[in-house]
Amino acid sequence: RATLGLDGLPGDRSTQRLSLAIDRRKDASSLSPTDRRGRRSVALEYQGEFFGGLDVQAGVRRDFNDVFADATTWSVGLSYTLPDSGIRFHGSAGAGSVNPSYYNLFANDPWTLGNPNLAPARNRGFDIGVEAQFLDGRGVVDVTLFRETLTDKFDYVNNAAADGSGRATYRNLAGRSPRKGIEVSGRLQATDALSLGMNYTYTDSRGPNGQREVRRPRHEFGLSATHDIFGGRGSVTADLRHVAGQLDTQFWLWPSPNVALPNYTTLNLSARYDLTDNVALTGRIVNVTNRKYSDVWGYASPGRTAHIGLQAKW
Repeated sequence: RATLGLDGLPGDRSTQRLSLAIDRRKDASSLSPTDRRGRRSVALEYQGEFFGGLDVQAGVRRDFNDVFADATTWSVGLSYTLPDSGIRFHGSAGAGSVNPSYYNLFANDPWTLGNPNLAPARNRGFDIGVEAQFLDGRGVVDVTLFRETLTDKFDYVNNAAADGSGRATYRNLAGRSPRKGIEVSGRLQATDALSLGMNYTYTDSRGPNGQREVRRPRHEFGLSATHDIFGGRGSVTADLRHVAGQLDTQFWLWPSPNVALPNYTTLNLSARYDLTDNVALTGRIVNVTNRKYSDVWGYASPGRTAHIGLQAKW
């Protein structure tokens, strides 16, 4: 990795910088030890900060794959702040590629048979939004619209194995899988010691056939609050998460229907106290109310769990 300051300043302080990354990877899997694969990658990124509140980011990456087709991915981002207004417009667009995993390709167990002919999945998307400050900058609200299109999506198909065994296998879905939605987030410094936050995401995610995709919640809502204690030496945080409108497949039935999973709300608590300038005591309780819920049909999520620890820096 290397970074060059185009304005003559060191890369970490430059307002006009160019970054280069070169990567090489080789691996193999116990699922198919004779099938090795490698990838060589080169990426170039430009970041620029301009007077007048304009920030620009643009990057491109080329992957040279030993097994799969070579891929070019890219991203572009813009941010513009209106002078003396506290209003910022932002947007980004990009394209990505994901290679199949070894399990996708070579699985061979009582339930699944891999598909060595899988092709990489590809994604293109963009988002556009606006951020506004209020109460003299103590609060900020951001609203973002997004849209993505996935092609050659990996699909898990029950009782479709080529060997006639009845095992499930993977395939690339023909057509496009669109996802779109809106994100709303906000934060407020209510007092010198109390900060509040919220976030909400609405997602409409569908397959090429127009049906809703599984394991993609329609609604996700969160609230958080952090209060400093002991003169700032410690803090306590509570966060609440609500998930609604999620589907999943009853995968051991045939045919396998998609069913609605129950909506749920979970509460987490965490705390931190600085014993010294370099050592802190931490603790957290996940799923405080011991809520029973599931993100995957037939699999329970963990109940109430507690953690305590020490964090040191030097």
